[in-house]
Amino acid sequence: MPPAEQLIRSVWSAIDRQDASALHDLIDPEAMLEMAMARGEAIRGRDAVLATLAEAWRHVHSLSIAELHPLTDDAVIVEGRSRYPVETGGFADTGLVWLCEFRDGMLRRQRLFSSLADARAGWSAVVES
Repeated sequence: MPPAEQLIRSVWSAIDRQDASALHDLIDPEAMLEMAMARGEAIRGRDAVLATLAEAWRHVHSLSIAELHPLTDDAVIVEGRSRYPVETGGFADTGLVWLCEFRDGMLRRQRLFSSLADARAGWSAVVES
C-alpha cells in the first residue's frame, strides 16, 4: 500500500474515533485543508483544523471512504461521502472527492472537488507548476 494511502486511512480512522491526539501527529502545523464541515472553506493551521473537527464532533458528522486513488507516495485522491449538519437545519449527505497531499508523513493540504476528473485536473495543475 502506498504511503499516502496508509496515511489517509490513519487520518480518516482518527477522525472516526474522534482522536484529536492522533490527528495532532498526522496534520501538518501549517496545513491548509478544505473541509465540508466548514462549508468547503479552507482551514489554515493544525490548531484551527482540530478546533473545526472538535466542533463537528459535537454534532452528527461522519466521513466514509468509497475508493482511494494513490497518485504518488505523498498524494492520494479520496472518493467518499460526508454527512454533516447544515445551518438551516437538517443534514447534508454529500458525495465528495478530496485531493490530499502529505509532507513528512503529515497531511499538508486537502482540496475538495465534486468529481474524480476535477480532482485529477487539480493534481495535474500541481504537478505542472
